[in-house]
Amino acid sequence: MPRSKKPSENSPRNKSAPSSSGPCAESGAFPAPAVAAAFAFQVTLLCLAGWQNDHMLNTDGVAYLRIASYYAHGQTDLMISGYWGPLISWLMAPLVAMGVPPLATARVVMGLSAVVFWLGCFSVFRSFRIPPWGLIVGAWLAALVSIMWSVEYIAPDLLLAGLISLAVAQMVSPAWPENRRSAALAGFLWGAAYFAKAVAFPLAIITSLGFAAAWLVDGGNNRWRVLRSLFITVAVFVFVAIPWITVLSLKYHKLTFSTTAAIAHAVVGPPDVVRYHPFGHTFHRPEPGRLTSWEDPSGMQYNYWSPLAKKEYAAHQLKLIARNFQTIVRLLCGFDLIGIGLLAMLGCLAVPSPWREKLAQQRWRWSTVPVVCLSVIYLPVYIQIVDGRYFYAGY
Repeated sequence: MPRSKKPSENSPRNKSAPSSSGPCAESGAFPAPAVAAAFAFQVTLLCLAGWQNDHMLNTDGVAYLRIASYYAHGQTDLMISGYWGPLISWLMAPLVAMGVPPLATARVVMGLSAVVFWLGCFSVFRSFRIPPWGLIVGAWLAALVSIMWSVEYIAPDLLLAGLISLAVAQMVSPAWPENRRSAALAGFLWGAAYFAKAVAFPLAIITSLGFAAAWLVDGGNNRWRVLRSLFITVAVFVFVAIPWITVLSLKYHKLTFSTTAAIAHAVVGPPDVVRYHPFGHTFHRPEPGRLTSWEDPSGMQYNYWSPLAKKEYAAHQLKLIARNFQTIVRLLCGFDLIGIGLLAMLGCLAVPSPWREKLAQQRWRWSTVPVVCLSVIYLPVYIQIVDGRYFYAGY
């Protein structure tokens, strides 16, 4: 019988197929001891950092802890807030119910958030087919920076970044267009990210579309398989998010997935009236049982505006986008001393010929998709140079 023809290594089918020996197979063995050492180092230092910084508290942290206490004590009239994502408060609530001091509770949950962040980073490195030496360096960098970020704020941004990274790793994996489970898992992780912080809702949609486009441009996958996986990911994401959307919609008597975006847009409006958060410049009386109205500012009297209302407002919106673009560039540059990370990210766009094959083989070039999508989300709303935590996922 004639011998069957061996498929070419550069054929579209082969270049996108998952390797049986994992993403590190091309560059050497998986560096398990070095990676495990980074994880052990992180967990040890997280415990020490949490113990040494148990006094650290910020305004947002007060709100999350207060909402956690309402969950712990079954105060259903106070536990729902459209401004704050519920996940971090859900994680705090059992410890609060057991009598753990609030600040100690916050340190435990922020330490857990740092671990999720590290796992998300490492998953991304593997899915992007980073070579073994890169896995080691990346694992240690992620461990070190997560220790510092875990005590900087009591906020869901670190947990959000980890969940986004886990979702991105699934969508970049060769299994995503082929395997329904992988597509469904990506949707579930995006849903969990939405529970952490509402910004994940629009981010999940546009990032999923961006990666689907990348898979189609790759050229090595059946178009209908990619579209099927995109549908599954988005459908599962929406299915996971619907219960919380329903709760918020019932509370605010209109379809609501969050009140954060509207408020973040309101406070950066034209200076014709005072637009900052009312709790910061007016006397206010919190709802009975609340410590501060900041626990749910959704009902406070913000001066909402639309760039479509008049040309002066439209001009202000364009100026705001331009200013925010500069701020975001500075924030992304600020992850290292000389901005090499942002330069490397821009270098991913310089795809050499043959560019389809390079996009398939050099999966790390796809990292521009989630970073660009994350940046676009914040362009029209409130962002300041001190808000680097909003871009932890970009790191």
